[in-house]
Amino acid sequence: MRWVKPTSWSPAASTTCKASPSKAGAALFQTGGIIDVFRTGRIPANVSLDCVDPLIAPKAKNPVWLRSPLDLGAAGRPVKAAALTSLGFGHVGALIVYAHPGVFEEAVAKQRGADAATAWRERAEQRLAAGHDR
Repeated sequence: MRWVKPTSWSPAASTTCKASPSKAGAALFQTGGIIDVFRTGRIPANVSLDCVDPLIAPKAKNPVWLRSPLDLGAAGRPVKAAALTSLGFGHVGALIVYAHPGVFEEAVAKQRGADAATAWRERAEQRLAAGHDR
């Protein structure tokens, strides 16, 4: 990261600070949770979804409402992707899709070969270790 002198700062504006800071905070909180799910393979339960609205229940046949954590990592089934939404007043304000680093590594291997994927993983692990040791 390059240091920027205080006299040369460029101000950044965000509509979030004007509209709904709770959305940005929720998205940041959710991002941390998604990273933890990628790391552990464990999907936490959401007790807030313990009761599904009776009007939604007939239309919500595919979603699974977890009442206890689901440890896919222990079952050898890593979580490959996750979606984060920023919910507003009855609509989705933003959608972010995250992919597990292993998915990216596999794409590198298919497109550039196993040596390139190994080199990418080694650099990624070095960055992770350097960040962890700060």
